[in-house]
Amino acid sequence: MALNHLTGTYNARIRLLKKNEDAEEMERKLGVTALKWQREYTMHALKQHEVNPYTAYRYLNRLNRQLFIYTRDPQYKNDLIPFKSWEEITGVIQQVRLNAQERREESNRLQSGIFAYVLEQLRELQNTGEMEPEVISSLILRYERGRLRLTRQESISATKREFEESLHELSRAGIQLERDNIQLMFEAGRISRASMKEMKRDILFMEHDLREEMG
Repeated sequence: MALNHLTGTYNARIRLLKKNEDAEEMERKLGVTALKWQREYTMHALKQHEVNPYTAYRYLNRLNRQLFIYTRDPQYKNDLIPFKSWEEITGVIQQVRLNAQERREESNRLQSGIFAYVLEQLRELQNTGEMEPEVISSLILRYERGRLRLTRQESISATKREFEESLHELSRAGIQLERDNIQLMFEAGRISRASMKEMKRDILFMEHDLREEMG
């Protein structure tokens, strides 16, 4: 599948980049930054009453645990118990009364907003040229796949064809992302014109495979 080929391409390039300790540290820092963006969005949604408090606090608790593991910043350890008053505790306890379906819908709505927000931040970062494009693109594809899985969960009644079309749309977006990265690498002098042409030929093969899959 074109998407699998594309993901493998990015992973191979990142493995090469990892020979450089700076590039490996860059990947780790970007992953932590993405977690902070998730937390930032969740805190904003909670303050704006855009998300159920029970759902938000559960998600924040998980994010804080992950961030503390990666950063050892005491801020996140202290925030593992986010409730500041009895009123907050009571309010969250009341939200536990939601049934399983309602909780799932709330969680999906929150995650959908998070995915969109993080992807927006990643694309803005990509436009600055401040970081290796392969590292950013790999994380973009990871969040895009997460958003696609969420869409599939929300559309249980959707036909198999509809899901396949969504998957292929993601593949097309990934291929365009790859084409943009090749141009960026060429303009930055990281690859020669001959290498650029060869890589673009690979993209044409991926596009051909995608058309074949679509039938």
